[in-house]
Amino acid sequence: MSDAGSAPGGATPQSFTGRIFRAWIDPRATMRGVLDAEPGEGRILMFAMTSGALLFAAECLRIMMQAASGAAAPDQLSATFAASFTALLILRPLMLYGLAAVTGLVARRFGGKGSWRDTRAAICWAALTAAPVSFVATVAEVLLSRTGVAFLSLGPVGVAAFAGMMAYCVAEAHGFSRVWVVFCIIAGVTLAFWGLAIGAR
Repeated sequence: MSDAGSAPGGATPQSFTGRIFRAWIDPRATMRGVLDAEPGEGRILMFAMTSGALLFAAECLRIMMQAASGAAAPDQLSATFAASFTALLILRPLMLYGLAAVTGLVARRFGGKGSWRDTRAAICWAALTAAPVSFVATVAEVLLSRTGVAFLSLGPVGVAAFAGMMAYCVAEAHGFSRVWVVFCIIAGVTLAFWGLAIGAR
């Protein structure tokens, strides 16, 4: 079994960071390289955990900046850090696996040919490649908040990056030629879940 770090077509292996950046140049080819390497469950979980670790690092910066500015009580820092750790490094990977299960079912209904493992790899790889965008957006939001300049939240930037990369990755994993169709399906499923979540409140 080849390593997931190998480049497609027997090319020279790229660094882990290099593959993430290359995904923003040619997302489908990079996803195909990941799938051709036949990543095991441990590697797929590592994708999910690493993406969560990047988001947790950005969230730690936000929490520390809030504490320094007096916006957060010092005696609540431990609880805040623990809550963020649980959400991003425990619950988030589970949610990605759940999203992969739903995405796989929907993709198969539309003629998708990818396996369950392919779908999990696609979702978790998309999360990993989008994580640096979320990291930069969070850091920028924290720094801008320190200047006192009013601005819109940059959180949707990371969400949009994940949705877009997820569309490319799922399209490649399931053999769909039209990425925009996959994106519309993903948007529809997301809005449906959002509506259910709001209705359950």
